[in-house]
Amino acid sequence: MAIRMLVCSESNLVQFAHVKDVIQGLYLVLKNNLSHGQSYFISEGKWYTYSEVYLILSGVVHGKPPNISLPKQLAKGFLCPVHFEGRKR
Repeated sequence: MAIRMLVCSESNLVQFAHVKDVIQGLYLVLKNNLSHGQSYFISEGKWYTYSEVYLILSGVVHGKPPNISLPKQLAKGFLCPVHFEGRKR
């Protein structure tokens, strides 16, 4: 049985943005002098939980969604050796 892990809480929220929308937003900001010094959020209007994201991605790759949840700090601990190995090069 393969273990598929979800890092953090499955109820954490995330938003996405299409690259074309980001480019268009940047273009509009640069084109308008009144927008300088302002802050903008460019994203889709919908929020997704990590569970929803993994379910969507699992369907795209015809796989199974994660079957266990892993706390963020524990995941960082598992990745620590990988991080230090990359710095040696």
